[in-house]
Amino acid sequence: MFPIKFNADKSLAKHASDSSEQYGQFLSFAAQTVPGELPLTPSFGCQDPTFSESAKRQLVFTAVSFFPEVELVDVQIIDGEEGQSMIDISFDTRT
Repeated sequence: MFPIKFNADKSLAKHASDSSEQYGQFLSFAAQTVPGELPLTPSFGCQDPTFSESAKRQLVFTAVSFFPEVELVDVQIIDGEEGQSMIDISFDTRT
């Protein structure tokens, strides 16, 4: 998944299947993908969720549609320094 990470021995780091780390990566990818960017799944993603409530709802819709085993608990926008914003996504997994 993205971003690609490596272990200390320079092998590719992998998340356990169905782990919270894996779903966190999926949600991060969804938050960074603009709808239409992936030709095979044009409804995947959202507009920048740090700027509008409708974009946050679009992220929730993407999570529900593509990751039914994930339940979003909260999506918060955190204003940082120098005009930067971060998105904080809290979720639980239904396993």
